[in-house]
Amino acid sequence: MSIRTRKFTAALSLLAIAGPLAVSGFAQAAKVPAAAVKEETVTLEKFSVTGSLLAPPNFEAALPMNVYTGAQIQLTTAESVSSYLKFIPTSYGSGNNDEAFVNGGGGRAFIGLRGLPTLTLVNGRRTTTGDLNTVPLGAVDRIDILKDGNGATYGADAVGGVINIVTKKNFNGAQFDVSYQNTDKNDISRKRAEFVYGFSNDKGSLVFGAAYFKQNDLFSKDRDSVTNTNDRSVGATSATPNPGRFNLTAAQNLALFGVNAAAGVRVKEAVKAAASPADFRVGNYAGAAGSPSDRFPYALYTPTVRPAQRNNVFGSVEYKLLGDAVKIYSDLTYMRSYSQAGLAPSPAGFAGTANQATDARIPANYFWNQRVFGAKAVDITSWSYRFVDFGPRNNDTIFDDFATTVGLKGKINERYGYDMSWFWNLNNQLDIERNGVNTARLREILQGRNAEFTGARSFNPFTNPFDTGVVSQDPGMLEYIKLEPRTTRDFTTVIRNMTFNGRPFDFPAGAFEGAVGYEQRVEKFVRTPDLAKQQAAGSGWNSTSAFASNYSVESLFAEGVAPLLANAPFTKKLQLGGAIRQEKFSHLKKKATIGRVYVRDQINNELTLRASYSEGYTAPTVLNLVEEPSQNFPQIFMPWLGYADQPNQGTIESGNPNLGPTRSESVNLGFAWAPKAIKGFSVTVDYYKVKQKNIIVRDAQIYVDAFAAGGGITKLANGNFAKNNNAPFANRIDVDLDGSRTGIKGYIVQITPVPYENIAQLEADGLDLEATYVQRTSTLGSFTYRLNMTRVLGYDMVKGPGQPKTRYLGTFTPNDGVGPQTVPNYRGTFQTDWDYKKIGATIKLNYTSSYKEDPDGGTDFTGRVAAWPTVDATFGYTFDKLGKSTVRVGIENAFDRMPPKAESSFADKYDRSMHNILGRMYTIKLSQRF
Repeated sequence: MSIRTRKFTAALSLLAIAGPLAVSGFAQAAKVPAAAVKEETVTLEKFSVTGSLLAPPNFEAALPMNVYTGAQIQLTTAESVSSYLKFIPTSYGSGNNDEAFVNGGGGRAFIGLRGLPTLTLVNGRRTTTGDLNTVPLGAVDRIDILKDGNGATYGADAVGGVINIVTKKNFNGAQFDVSYQNTDKNDISRKRAEFVYGFSNDKGSLVFGAAYFKQNDLFSKDRDSVTNTNDRSVGATSATPNPGRFNLTAAQNLALFGVNAAAGVRVKEAVKAAASPADFRVGNYAGAAGSPSDRFPYALYTPTVRPAQRNNVFGSVEYKLLGDAVKIYSDLTYMRSYSQAGLAPSPAGFAGTANQATDARIPANYFWNQRVFGAKAVDITSWSYRFVDFGPRNNDTIFDDFATTVGLKGKINERYGYDMSWFWNLNNQLDIERNGVNTARLREILQGRNAEFTGARSFNPFTNPFDTGVVSQDPGMLEYIKLEPRTTRDFTTVIRNMTFNGRPFDFPAGAFEGAVGYEQRVEKFVRTPDLAKQQAAGSGWNSTSAFASNYSVESLFAEGVAPLLANAPFTKKLQLGGAIRQEKFSHLKKKATIGRVYVRDQINNELTLRASYSEGYTAPTVLNLVEEPSQNFPQIFMPWLGYADQPNQGTIESGNPNLGPTRSESVNLGFAWAPKAIKGFSVTVDYYKVKQKNIIVRDAQIYVDAFAAGGGITKLANGNFAKNNNAPFANRIDVDLDGSRTGIKGYIVQITPVPYENIAQLEADGLDLEATYVQRTSTLGSFTYRLNMTRVLGYDMVKGPGQPKTRYLGTFTPNDGVGPQTVPNYRGTFQTDWDYKKIGATIKLNYTSSYKEDPDGGTDFTGRVAAWPTVDATFGYTFDKLGKSTVRVGIENAFDRMPPKAESSFADKYDRSMHNILGRMYTIKLSQRF
């Protein structure tokens, strides 16, 4: 165990006495008392039990926490859990993904806290994928945001914090909610309908409901003032163009076109299909910022928001079999979701080889080569083509997610209780990838091995559908070489849990609370691509292999908190707590032990101090260890060229059987203050510091940076490049030194191998501030003012051995595969709520500070992404007729502030993780409660 023994001596001594405990309810899913929601006086800390196994009311939270009730969320313009959480101040970094991520993610939604690994729970239990969309708004009772690493309670991965979505349990009556949202440009509609019904009595409770959500897509070109979709510089373009690029030697160019230089040539703009050498010109594919180029502007074809549809069913039941001694309970969620990613038409790069199975040259005797060049025709052994002929690529993703919990809980007496549960979650994913290129069939045609598509029916590489809008290819041939692979993925999680807690003895200052338990978690994953996907038979979609894994994690855990002092000099209540967890991973054949200690000192009725120290542990997955090599196309910054682009033949990525775990430590110090002199006012301030070591990363950029820094490449006087094969990672990086293979001198052809490695270190710290003031008037109702802000103080990483420290604070680094992508200095919200009789109104300011970027995608931070303030507002009125009807109208981004430009962004020139590109949105919500 890596934590120092002295840090846990007191806590473990207390926990050791908790051995004879028998049994209490699963504390982290306990419900906030209804009275706490409507309290008339300001309490020092909101009660919540996420983050602890201990049962209310004797446990008082010593960890930094935000609690957002379902009622609070319904007052906003949010249409989903993710759209609400995306703008909380602590959510930043690469873990923030939603429907705006059209290249990956499958339409799922995730939130990362503090730019660190974050664990998402539903009713206190981890789920298979952590997708926030599995729980619709109508099912939410509250969302707890624990801003502290809590691996000792929840196991591995809870480094940056924990998000716990607690669903409705004690709900009486029926409620219908419908809402409609659209921009002032009327170009992206969101429709939502939800139904909830429930009842409860002294024997138990039942809640069930259903939800429907649908939104259409929004294309990058629909926000051209931001995306600048026809910009041909490197930022939002590809060097794989249409019309095709044909990379010829200087001698070939001289013979065919009179140009004495090795360069890529293309068909001229106005030519539909080339008929002679006069129809070609030399292309410009380097694409320096601000200069004209022939690069392909893929953002013209890509959506910036996915079309999506979700159908959800949820339910919860609890019944007393033997009074409070034995209660049976069950939770159920089901989601079926559909979304579609849109990408630019399929890119393909080809080369001539001596192997018929891989040879994709355009032979000198090929029909179209002869038609255009006649006797001067040569073998074109290096060429690329963007298949605009097919239209854009579309990736349809369909999820079916089932989750259920069945358990028994109860009390033996007033001091002891138990909870035993079984949880099952299946997530089935189907990906259908459309409009790829079957390169095996294309090679058949090029090599003259296909009897049907010959002569004028064969593939013509010398056409120009992008510039002219005319597809000059045989329709049957296009259909023959089109590829639409399918892949299914099945993720299954089974958790068996048994927890005992209670109060075995009393201290003079109060009762000792303790808990012990056992958990077994079984994870299964099966990936089944079709044969074409496995055999890498196509271009446009990455290849992948069949894969299956099955592993288990067994955990023993304990927690205790002791009241050391009560009503003593200088303290009203002093508590010391600790937790410890041991996990055994079947696929690692080793154990991990982590712990946490915390102290809470309530000085008086106005001031409380709190501090905690915790350890975290992230084990490599089976996929991290044994994944077979597969192709990927990340953006790679090439320092010797000064811009980022995708390698011509991508990167070959793989697992690593020698991986170890990532370890973390975190410290939190804070206070809560509610001065009597300012009635209705309270403030909390928390400082955090997190360290991680041996972080598991897989990033080709690390190799390229080390290669360049070690003198790996030098530019010669003639414009060519020379490679130093003794430089770091030179054997992994293939560079086109003279431009003969890619048409660009110094361009990276491929990087291989790129395995997972335990090589990165991290240190991050910051401050969180929350202030609330409640003002009650006799004539105008009540006003509540809330300020919630995060100030990041540091975010530093060492990405590998011998690498310098990288400071990410205040930067945007979208091409960095290791870093957090975005770390603003400040992020915050200020909200005012007005409640007067049947009227309720809210106005909210969201603010994200500016940060630096390198417009060329590197680390020379000469550019700046501007600050982004937006204002949201809602107004509602409640009618008492027919039960309780509420009409609420809202406006999001009231002043229609487009996101600030981020020139280094991969596609749309804005930071998708922090901003959205929708502009002003109008919302109307209707709610009927019976």
